[in-house]
Amino acid sequence: MSNDYFGKIYAVISPTGQKFIGSTNKDLSKTMAIHERHYRQYKRGRYRYMSLFSILENGEYEIKLIEDYRCNSGKELKAREQKIIRANDCVNIDHRKQYYEDNRERIRERDRQYQQKKRKLFQQKFRSYNTANTSHN
Repeated sequence: MSNDYFGKIYAVISPTGQKFIGSTNKDLSKTMAIHERHYRQYKRGRYRYMSLFSILENGEYEIKLIEDYRCNSGKELKAREQKIIRANDCVNIDHRKQYYEDNRERIRERDRQYQQKKRKLFQQKFRSYNTANTSHN
């Protein structure tokens, strides 16, 4: 496989040293413009919250390139981004983990209901199979 995906790992840094780490395959100025647009949409209730917004809300920040990263895919770029996030003190939130923590009981109840439904279906198929196979003997 060729390394034909050119990505960038960057940090948005506040004057107080708060840091958000992200990745992109775009120019950093375009990426920042997109983040700023999303922040404006968020303030109007039209975009989901991102931890980056805690830095943007102060109005003073800079974007810095951490590294150019040549890889095979966006998935590899995201994996590298996550490695850098884990190695740094930053405002990034693992949204999947946060979602699970916020919805743990609802997810568990959904999983219990799913397991009960599957169990009932299996029992019905088992009975049907036994009935069909015992009547032929």
